[in-house]
Amino acid sequence: MKITDFLRDSFSFSKLDTFSKCPRKFFYRYIMKKRENTAFQLFGRAVHRGQEIDNRAKLEGRLLHLGNVLEAATEAYRAEGQKEGQQVCVDSFVADHKPQLEEFEERGYRGQIRPMPGTVEALFEMDVKVGDLETGAEEIPAKISGFVDV
Repeated sequence: MKITDFLRDSFSFSKLDTFSKCPRKFFYRYIMKKRENTAFQLFGRAVHRGQEIDNRAKLEGRLLHLGNVLEAATEAYRAEGQKEGQQVCVDSFVADHKPQLEEFEERGYRGQIRPMPGTVEALFEMDVKVGDLETGAEEIPAKISGFVDV
């Protein structure tokens, strides 16, 4: 089966980006379904969860204390590590992420984010055509879909 067969119906920006950078990584991640869980990815997912909690509170008209955002991210980091069976150092996460949050707050970036209902994460889709450049095969319709964060 050709890789383009896995792109026929729908693929995300992440899939497209992964394939364009490293077809082998695409193969392992999306065809073989092997999920990577580096320390950086666990960190990123945890930070994202803290931002999501913060944005949801803003949508409800509440402004969370920065400590609550850090606590949500820290709990997500701990949970991600447990889910993946990885030993994580929460103290190290807090030491790295707390200064980032504080600077984000001090520079006023956090206050500039004003989510609107339905926009914490919004779905997008784009129709495209894909083909096999090596064989010159006819292009086939496909969709790029994914989520856009606030």
